Amino acid sequence: KDAEVFDGVTVGFENNWNVTLIDSSSGWVGKNAYIYNFFPFYTNFNGTIIAGYRKPADYEIRFSDKIVDTSYADPTFETLPIPVNFRIYNLTDSIYIKFIFGDNVGNGKLSPTDEIFFYEKQPNGKLGFTWDLFFVAKANQKPDTVYNLTTGDKLVLKVTKPFRKGDVYEFTPDKPKVSEQIAQDQLPRVRVVPNPYVTASSLEPPLPPGITSGRGTRRMDFIHLPAGAKITIFTARGDHVVTLNQDGNIENGTVSWNLKTKENLDVAYGVYFYVVESSVGKKTGKLAIIK
Repeated sequence: KDAEVFDGVTVGFENNWNVTLIDSSSGWVGKNAYIYNFFPFYTNFNGTIIAGYRKPADYEIRFSDKIVDTSYADPTFETLPIPVNFRIYNLTDSIYIKFIFGDNVGNGKLSPTDEIFFYEKQPNGKLGFTWDLFFVAKANQKPDTVYNLTTGDKLVLKVTKPFRKGDVYEFTPDKPKVSEQIAQDQLPRVRVVPNPYVTASSLEPPLPPGITSGRGTRRMDFIHLPAGAKITIFTARGDHVVTLNQDGNIENGTVSWNLKTKENLDVAYGVYFYVVESSVGKKTGKLAIIK
Protein backbone atom coordinates (compact mmCIF):
# COMPACT_ATOMS: atom_id res chain seq x y z
CA LYS A 1 0.00 0.00 0.00
CA ASP A 2 1.23 3.49 -0.83
CA ALA A 3 0.84 6.43 1.51
CA GLU A 4 -0.01 9.95 0.41
CA VAL A 5 2.68 12.12 -1.15
CA PHE A 6 4.24 14.57 1.31
CA ASP A 7 7.23 16.87 0.79
CA GLY A 8 7.84 15.18 -2.56
CA VAL A 9 8.10 11.73 -0.95
CA THR A 10 5.74 8.76 -0.96
CA VAL A 11 6.18 5.69 1.23
CA GLY A 12 5.18 2.26 -0.05
CA PHE A 13 4.79 -0.73 2.25
CA GLU A 14 3.06 -4.08 2.43
CA ASN A 15 1.62 -5.29 5.72
CA ASN A 16 2.58 -8.97 6.06
CA TRP A 17 -0.07 -10.56 8.25
CA ASN A 18 1.73 -13.91 8.58
CA VAL A 19 3.04 -14.29 12.16
CA THR A 20 5.76 -16.94 12.47
CA LEU A 21 8.82 -17.62 14.60
CA ILE A 22 12.05 -15.98 13.46
CA ASP A 23 14.56 -18.79 14.00
CA SER A 24 17.63 -16.61 13.48
CA SER A 25 16.58 -14.23 16.30
CA SER A 26 15.26 -16.86 18.70
CA GLY A 27 17.05 -19.32 20.95
CA TRP A 28 18.56 -20.08 24.31
CA VAL A 29 20.66 -17.63 26.31
CA GLY A 30 22.83 -19.26 28.96
CA LYS A 31 22.43 -23.02 28.91
CA ASN A 32 21.60 -24.38 25.47
CA ALA A 33 18.97 -26.77 26.75
CA TYR A 34 16.27 -28.57 24.80
CA ILE A 35 14.94 -28.45 21.28
CA TYR A 36 11.73 -26.45 21.26
CA ASN A 37 8.74 -26.27 18.92
CA PHE A 38 6.76 -23.04 18.90
CA PHE A 39 3.37 -23.01 17.17
CA PRO A 40 -0.20 -21.73 17.71
CA PHE A 41 -2.23 -23.61 20.32
CA TYR A 42 -4.59 -26.15 18.75
CA THR A 43 -6.64 -28.94 20.30
CA ASN A 44 -9.85 -30.91 19.91
CA PHE A 45 -11.57 -30.73 23.29
CA ASN A 46 -14.68 -32.87 23.62
CA GLY A 47 -15.42 -32.44 19.93
CA THR A 48 -14.78 -28.68 19.93
CA ILE A 49 -11.78 -27.29 18.06
CA ILE A 50 -9.91 -24.67 20.11
CA ALA A 51 -7.34 -22.74 18.11
CA GLY A 52 -4.92 -20.26 19.63
CA TYR A 53 -4.40 -16.74 18.38
CA ARG A 54 -1.09 -16.06 16.61
CA LYS A 55 -0.27 -13.14 18.85
CA PRO A 56 2.31 -10.88 17.16
CA ALA A 57 4.56 -10.52 20.20
CA ASP A 58 8.08 -11.43 21.28
CA TYR A 59 8.68 -13.37 24.50
CA GLU A 60 11.34 -14.34 26.99
CA ILE A 61 11.07 -17.31 29.33
CA ARG A 62 13.20 -16.13 32.27
CA PHE A 63 14.49 -18.68 34.76
CA SER A 64 15.49 -18.16 38.38
CA ASP A 65 17.21 -20.04 41.19
CA LYS A 66 13.96 -20.06 43.15
CA ILE A 67 10.20 -20.34 42.66
CA VAL A 68 9.00 -17.10 41.02
CA ASP A 69 5.58 -17.91 39.53
CA THR A 70 2.70 -20.36 39.52
CA SER A 71 1.12 -21.75 36.38
CA TYR A 72 -2.50 -20.93 35.59
CA ALA A 73 -5.20 -23.30 36.82
CA ASP A 74 -7.77 -23.69 34.06
CA PRO A 75 -11.03 -25.32 35.25
CA THR A 76 -12.01 -26.20 31.67
CA PHE A 77 -8.96 -28.34 31.12
CA GLU A 78 -8.71 -29.28 34.81
CA THR A 79 -5.11 -28.07 35.06
CA LEU A 80 -3.60 -27.58 38.52
CA PRO A 81 -1.45 -24.63 39.62
CA ILE A 82 2.22 -25.63 39.62
CA PRO A 83 4.93 -23.50 41.29
CA VAL A 84 7.79 -22.99 38.81
CA ASN A 85 11.16 -21.27 38.67
CA PHE A 86 10.42 -19.30 35.50
CA ARG A 87 8.21 -16.50 34.25
CA ILE A 88 7.11 -15.63 30.71
CA TYR A 89 7.56 -12.01 29.72
CA ASN A 90 5.80 -10.53 26.70
CA LEU A 91 8.49 -8.17 25.36
CA THR A 92 6.15 -6.43 22.92
CA ASP A 93 3.46 -5.53 25.46
CA SER A 94 5.91 -5.26 28.42
CA ILE A 95 3.93 -7.62 30.66
CA TYR A 96 4.33 -11.00 32.35
CA ILE A 97 1.69 -13.39 31.02
CA LYS A 98 -0.32 -16.28 32.38
CA PHE A 99 0.51 -19.79 31.19
CA ILE A 100 -0.42 -23.41 31.74
CA PHE A 101 2.51 -25.72 32.49
CA GLY A 102 2.11 -29.22 31.12
CA ASP A 103 4.49 -30.96 33.51
CA ASN A 104 4.37 -34.31 31.77
CA VAL A 105 7.37 -35.62 33.70
CA GLY A 106 5.92 -34.48 37.00
CA ASN A 107 9.14 -33.17 38.55
CA GLY A 108 8.18 -29.48 38.67
CA LYS A 109 11.08 -28.59 36.35
CA LEU A 110 11.16 -27.87 32.66
CA SER A 111 12.04 -31.24 31.08
CA PRO A 112 11.82 -33.02 27.71
CA THR A 113 8.18 -33.73 26.66
CA ASP A 114 6.95 -30.84 28.84
CA GLU A 115 4.67 -28.26 27.27
CA ILE A 116 3.79 -24.63 27.99
CA PHE A 117 0.54 -23.06 26.81
CA PHE A 118 0.48 -19.26 26.66
CA TYR A 119 -2.72 -17.78 28.08
CA GLU A 120 -3.11 -14.06 27.45
CA LYS A 121 -5.31 -11.25 26.19
CA GLN A 122 -6.66 -11.65 22.66
CA PRO A 123 -7.96 -8.97 20.22
CA ASN A 124 -11.46 -9.23 21.74
CA GLY A 125 -10.03 -8.32 25.15
CA LYS A 126 -10.68 -11.73 26.67
CA LEU A 127 -8.07 -14.16 27.96
CA GLY A 128 -7.41 -17.13 25.73
CA PHE A 129 -4.77 -19.39 24.30
CA THR A 130 -2.14 -18.00 21.96
CA TRP A 131 1.05 -20.05 21.58
CA ASP A 132 2.11 -23.62 22.40
CA LEU A 133 5.71 -24.40 23.33
CA PHE A 134 6.80 -28.05 23.34
CA PHE A 135 10.22 -29.36 24.41
CA VAL A 136 12.16 -32.46 23.37
CA ALA A 137 15.64 -33.71 24.12
CA LYS A 138 18.46 -33.10 21.67
CA ALA A 139 19.64 -35.90 19.44
CA ASN A 140 22.80 -36.38 21.52
CA GLN A 141 20.94 -36.32 24.85
CA LYS A 142 19.32 -39.05 26.83
CA PRO A 143 15.54 -38.66 26.65
CA ASP A 144 15.34 -38.10 30.41
CA THR A 145 18.07 -35.42 30.53
CA VAL A 146 16.96 -32.53 32.75
CA TYR A 147 18.86 -29.25 32.77
CA ASN A 148 19.13 -27.20 35.94
CA LEU A 149 17.92 -23.96 34.39
CA THR A 150 18.51 -21.06 36.76
CA THR A 151 19.18 -17.31 37.01
CA GLY A 152 20.68 -16.01 33.76
CA ASP A 153 19.14 -18.72 31.61
CA LYS A 154 16.34 -17.75 29.27
CA LEU A 155 14.65 -18.71 26.05
CA VAL A 156 14.04 -15.86 23.60
CA LEU A 157 11.18 -16.18 21.11
CA LYS A 158 10.80 -13.56 18.38
CA VAL A 159 8.16 -13.53 15.66
CA THR A 160 7.33 -11.61 12.51
CA LYS A 161 4.75 -8.87 13.11
CA PRO A 162 2.42 -6.86 10.91
CA PHE A 163 2.16 -3.13 11.50
CA ARG A 164 -0.42 -2.35 14.14
CA LYS A 165 -2.01 0.68 15.77
CA GLY A 166 0.55 2.71 17.67
CA ASP A 167 3.55 1.57 15.60
CA VAL A 168 5.79 4.38 14.40
CA TYR A 169 8.26 4.16 11.54
CA GLU A 170 10.77 6.98 11.23
CA PHE A 171 13.14 7.70 8.37
CA THR A 172 15.28 10.57 7.14
CA PRO A 173 15.69 10.87 3.35
CA ASP A 174 18.92 12.15 1.84
CA LYS A 175 18.79 15.48 0.09
CA PRO A 176 19.00 15.28 -3.72
CA LYS A 177 22.58 15.48 -4.92
CA VAL A 178 24.55 14.99 -8.10
CA SER A 179 27.09 12.22 -8.41
CA GLU A 180 29.71 13.68 -10.71
CA GLN A 181 31.08 10.24 -11.52
CA ILE A 182 27.68 8.92 -12.60
CA ALA A 183 26.92 12.14 -14.49
CA GLN A 184 30.24 11.83 -16.32
CA ASP A 185 29.61 8.17 -17.17
CA GLN A 186 26.18 9.04 -18.57
CA LEU A 187 27.32 11.99 -20.65
CA PRO A 188 27.24 9.87 -23.86
CA ARG A 189 23.45 9.48 -23.32
CA VAL A 190 22.90 13.15 -24.21
CA ARG A 191 21.02 13.37 -27.49
CA VAL A 192 18.51 15.45 -29.45
CA VAL A 193 14.95 14.37 -30.24
CA PRO A 194 13.51 14.33 -32.81
CA ASN A 195 16.60 14.23 -34.98
CA PRO A 196 16.20 14.93 -37.80
CA TYR A 197 13.39 17.38 -37.25
CA VAL A 198 10.72 17.25 -39.95
CA THR A 199 7.58 19.24 -40.58
CA ALA A 200 5.29 16.41 -39.53
CA SER A 201 7.00 15.79 -36.20
CA SER A 202 4.75 14.03 -33.67
CA LEU A 203 6.07 16.39 -30.97
CA GLU A 204 4.23 19.31 -32.52
CA PRO A 205 0.86 19.88 -30.86
CA PRO A 206 -2.23 20.14 -33.09
CA LEU A 207 -3.30 23.54 -34.35
CA PRO A 208 -5.72 25.53 -32.16
CA PRO A 209 -9.44 25.27 -33.00
CA GLY A 210 -10.37 27.40 -36.01
CA ILE A 211 -6.78 27.51 -37.37
CA THR A 212 -6.50 25.64 -40.67
CA SER A 213 -3.06 26.64 -41.92
CA GLY A 214 0.43 26.97 -40.58
CA ARG A 215 1.92 24.63 -37.98
CA GLY A 216 2.05 24.15 -34.23
CA THR A 217 4.88 24.98 -31.88
CA ARG A 218 8.23 23.86 -33.24
CA ARG A 219 10.53 22.17 -30.72
CA MET A 220 13.58 19.97 -30.40
CA ASP A 221 14.58 18.56 -27.02
CA PHE A 222 18.06 17.98 -25.64
CA ILE A 223 17.65 15.11 -23.17
CA HIS A 224 19.74 13.46 -20.41
CA LEU A 225 21.63 16.70 -19.79
CA PRO A 226 23.80 17.14 -16.67
CA ALA A 227 22.65 19.75 -14.18
CA GLY A 228 23.74 23.26 -15.15
CA ALA A 229 24.74 22.29 -18.68
CA LYS A 230 25.15 24.89 -21.45
CA ILE A 231 24.19 24.04 -25.03
CA THR A 232 25.66 26.10 -27.85
CA ILE A 233 24.31 25.59 -31.38
CA PHE A 234 26.28 26.51 -34.54
CA THR A 235 25.59 26.45 -38.25
CA ALA A 236 27.60 24.16 -40.51
CA ARG A 237 29.84 27.19 -41.22
CA GLY A 238 30.50 27.75 -37.53
CA ASP A 239 28.20 30.73 -37.00
CA HIS A 240 26.67 30.99 -33.54
CA VAL A 241 22.93 30.38 -33.63
CA VAL A 242 21.81 30.32 -30.00
CA THR A 243 22.87 29.30 -26.51
CA LEU A 244 20.56 27.35 -24.20
CA ASN A 245 20.99 26.63 -20.50
CA GLN A 246 19.79 23.85 -18.25
CA ASP A 247 18.35 25.54 -15.14
CA GLY A 248 20.28 23.39 -12.65
CA ASN A 249 17.31 21.24 -11.66
CA ILE A 250 18.88 17.81 -11.12
CA GLU A 251 15.53 16.09 -11.64
CA ASN A 252 14.96 17.47 -15.15
CA GLY A 253 17.71 16.91 -17.69
CA THR A 254 15.72 18.23 -20.66
CA VAL A 255 16.06 21.58 -22.43
CA SER A 256 13.80 22.53 -25.34
CA TRP A 257 14.81 24.61 -28.36
CA ASN A 258 12.09 26.44 -30.28
CA LEU A 259 14.14 26.42 -33.50
CA LYS A 260 14.77 30.15 -33.33
CA THR A 261 18.05 32.05 -33.39
CA LYS A 262 19.31 34.36 -30.68
CA GLU A 263 17.67 37.14 -32.70
CA ASN A 264 14.34 35.26 -32.40
CA LEU A 265 14.26 34.43 -36.11
CA ASP A 266 13.24 31.02 -37.49
CA VAL A 267 16.27 28.93 -38.43
CA ALA A 268 16.72 27.66 -41.95
CA TYR A 269 16.65 24.03 -42.96
CA GLY A 270 20.02 22.31 -42.84
CA VAL A 271 22.58 20.65 -40.60
CA TYR A 272 23.64 22.22 -37.30
CA PHE A 273 26.25 21.36 -34.71
CA TYR A 274 25.92 21.60 -30.96
CA VAL A 275 28.29 21.59 -28.01
CA VAL A 276 27.14 20.59 -24.52
CA GLU A 277 29.43 21.93 -21.79
CA SER A 278 29.11 21.02 -18.12
CA SER A 279 31.12 20.56 -14.95
CA VAL A 280 31.46 16.85 -15.73
CA GLY A 281 32.62 17.14 -19.33
CA LYS A 282 31.75 18.08 -22.90
CA LYS A 283 29.59 16.37 -25.54
CA THR A 284 29.32 17.36 -29.21
CA GLY A 285 26.90 16.31 -31.90
CA LYS A 286 24.89 17.42 -34.88
CA LEU A 287 21.23 17.83 -35.72
CA ALA A 288 19.27 18.27 -38.89
CA ILE A 289 16.18 20.28 -39.79
CA ILE A 290 14.53 19.10 -43.01
CA LYS A 291 11.34 19.77 -44.94
